[in-house]
Amino acid sequence: MLNYKTSIKGDVTYSDLVIKEIKPIMKLIIRGKTKDFITAIGKNLNMVLPTIANTSTSAEQLTAFWLSPDEWMLISNETVSEDSNTYQVEDELVKNISKVKLGAVTDVSDQFVMLNIKAVSYTHLTLPTTPYV
Repeated sequence: MLNYKTSIKGDVTYSDLVIKEIKPIMKLIIRGKTKDFITAIGKNLNMVLPTIANTSTSAEQLTAFWLSPDEWMLISNETVSEDSNTYQVEDELVKNISKVKLGAVTDVSDQFVMLNIKAVSYTHLTLPTTPYV
């Protein structure tokens, strides 16, 4: 059983700013180079991985982000249960990619946090972060 711990306790609200964690989201890193790897990924995920730097592709349940020529991050488009850290997509990829030595699949769900930030004025929010005024 997964002992899920949030990075922030509840929603953080200020006068015109709301920050909340989007939890939990499945995040996997997949790595591989061969044509067989790309074919196997396409068959398992029903999507084509992006091959251009800093791009992404989306399917009904997953989004894939290009990280390097042989590395992608897969995230679920919907939140998953907090009661379990077992994902059907991960199990299928491990069986069809890792076990047959086509590539590597790593669960990084606990390493990255996704935040939803809402502000009345984004200029007011981002102005202090940029030297280009």
